[in-house]
Amino acid sequence: MLLISVVFLFGCEELTVTPTTTTTSTTLAYDSYFPLIAGRVITYEVVTDETTIETWQYIGNVPLSDTLEVFKINVISGGNVTPYYYREDHTGAYAHGSGSQPTTDPEMILKYPLEVGTTWTDIHLSRYYDVVTVESITTPAGTFSCKKVRISTLLLEYWHYCWYAKDVGMIKEEYGLLYGDSTSREVISKNF
Repeated sequence: MLLISVVFLFGCEELTVTPTTTTTSTTLAYDSYFPLIAGRVITYEVVTDETTIETWQYIGNVPLSDTLEVFKINVISGGNVTPYYYREDHTGAYAHGSGSQPTTDPEMILKYPLEVGTTWTDIHLSRYYDVVTVESITTPAGTFSCKKVRISTLLLEYWHYCWYAKDVGMIKEEYGLLYGDSTSREVISKNF
């Protein structure tokens, strides 16, 4: 009886959970739509004027400063490797640029909790985001329940949508000009 009382008394405290990353899974205190887990590999088919294959290799954490780490993803396309840098926490997912050095001024690409009606703005890039719906997306990698995010800019002729699945990441992306070229990216395989 004493043990049950102790659990009851302390069971209602707010717990702070620190993300724990391994090569196969992540334990987080929030729903992740951009999980950064070393060892993951996601392959996309990218269609513009021609079709190419793009592979995202999830490498691991690299220091950005004395107090902050970012996660490196190598994107391989056409024999070229470009490192991209991201960070995720309970507030959202952030892009820290690409190339040889990550930026300390990130772009918020997802705002948590990721619910229909959630909106946010990236002032630096003049981008406006909103979660417009939940959709089921089927690709060669499977069927995923996704949050559809619309990305708007001041350029009215431009359109951009991304679909994110919980615990997986970006499943699909489409963008382009209203009366011009467009690009689509869709996951075709993953190793988890």
